[in-house]
Amino acid sequence: MADDLGWGELGSYGQSRIRTPALDRLAREGMRLTQFYSGSPVCAPSRATLLTGRHTGHAPIRGNAEYGGYGDEEERGQHPLPLGTPTMATMLKGRGYATALVGKWGLGGPQTTGVPNRFGFDPIRDVQVLCPMNRGGVGARSLNIELQAALNPATEQKVERFGWTFAPGDKVMQIENDYEKEVYNGDVGYIDAVDLDTGELIASFDGRAVTYGFGELDTLVPAYAATIH
Repeated sequence: MADDLGWGELGSYGQSRIRTPALDRLAREGMRLTQFYSGSPVCAPSRATLLTGRHTGHAPIRGNAEYGGYGDEEERGQHPLPLGTPTMATMLKGRGYATALVGKWGLGGPQTTGVPNRFGFDPIRDVQVLCPMNRGGVGARSLNIELQAALNPATEQKVERFGWTFAPGDKVMQIENDYEKEVYNGDVGYIDAVDLDTGELIASFDGRAVTYGFGELDTLVPAYAATIH
């Protein structure tokens, strides 16, 4: 399910000008819905309806109300979900499913009741922040530094190379094809160990452990936030 994506924009629904092979495969192997309504004509209550299964008469968010002030220092995102609100993600996780959130959340900013990890999404493994660019205050590089510090503060068992800090638990992305290691540009993994004695880092990609020498870490970057290409 997606927010702000028209049904006519995917190949699986007949669109032929832009290729969407990965999403088309999801449609082939999953469930394709052909009759549905948006919960609201604007974004925040639509997402609240989607996540909670409640129409806007019962959902806790019924409009695009801002939380906090409008200046850069006061702005705190849109009105947050209240604590304890059941969501599709919490119910699916309770039945053993993996969940994921990619892109915009918009149901509560930092330091409010509406952060994603309180509603069935692990902030490192289930949430992917997407950015239009790498540079700037809200670019992928700045956000990676801030998110890494907040979600996985480095301990003594860390290595600093090529402008980044790598520590166990970090979410990372391969940025070059490596046919010998069988990891490729865009693959996302998680650091299992940093061995300062041997000068090696071990990361898991889809459950497969891959070893990097510290001199090879120019092919890895933190992946808490990623650019859209």
